[in-house]
Amino acid sequence: REGVTDVASYGVAAVERGDGDAVLVAMLSKQLGREGAARVVRRAAETERLELVEGAELPAGAREAAFVACYKDEAWSACTALAGHGLDLTIDLDDTAVLDMVFDFDFDDLNETDEELLRAVLSTGTHVREAVEGSPHLLEYCPNTLREDREFVLAAVAQDGDALQYSAASLREDREFMLAAVAQDGDALQYSAASLREDREVVLAAVAQCGYALKYAAASLLEDREVVLAAVAQDG
Repeated sequence: REGVTDVASYGVAAVERGDGDAVLVAMLSKQLGREGAARVVRRAAETERLELVEGAELPAGAREAAFVACYKDEAWSACTALAGHGLDLTIDLDDTAVLDMVFDFDFDDLNETDEELLRAVLSTGTHVREAVEGSPHLLEYCPNTLREDREFVLAAVAQDGDALQYSAASLREDREFMLAAVAQDGDALQYSAASLREDREVVLAAVAQCGYALKYAAASLLEDREVVLAAVAQDG
């Protein structure tokens, strides 16, 4: 234990003076372990010197453990820096770590740092689906690849139609996708492309799920007897 502390302290000191060679020497020590490596990585993140540990072969989970420690201590800038360098927060850590971090945010009062960190965490790909299913509005902070993912977005829309507003425009213009989306939450019609709000079949699917979705339909369909009756029938 003492040896680990000594090696970690040596590595931390090396980071603080910007000595990359010494940092690598510390990282190569078999005594360092994940805990000690995490201390060195954390210090590198805090001092904006992560490049000093980039070439090192880190013990599995060291970067992730450093991230979790920074998060718990509210060292937000270090968290953001670490998340931006790629993480797998399922590596020998509490599987709920990411979800706990995400749900800790006060979404009514997010500042720029919060948003940057949230995007970085969600870009790791760890438990993102579970997070978005629990809070569909998180789709806003997901990487473009996920906001373009049909199944991923549909899962969010199934929980809250308002999530559709954060999806890729290409999906909101896709007739087949929108038919599936409004079938899960009719209110999602409001975020579809204008041309689809004029599409009788799409609107019928929306009002069949939620009659009030009729207010999002194109004016021309408000005079369509079948569409109006379908809306009234759904909401009684």
